Amino acid sequence: MTALLDTKITDELKKEGFVRDLVRGIQDLRKKSGFEITDRINLCVSGDEELKSAFEMFKDFVANETLAASANWSADIAGATEVKADEKSWQISVAKA
Repeated sequence: MTALLDTKITDELKKEGFVRDLVRGIQDLRKKSGFEITDRINLCVSGDEELKSAFEMFKDFVANETLAASANWSADIAGATEVKADEKSWQISVAKA
């Protein structure tokens, strides 16, 4: 028996990886901010055009995983926290909803 694996990283898989790094960063920031596990948040996200496309594609996933009452894209976020995603960086801000 022979099995073939397609190891090509598609654009969608790459964006999903970026978003998973974003969710991890948001969860870390929630913990550092002293939020309870059940606290709802308002989320602001920023980054380059490829990250924006990933965020728009997976926005509902991000909101559900992080208990975000609102999840919005912003061109500029004052006092944002940086979250690395491969060679890219998200900028995020969270506040209790």
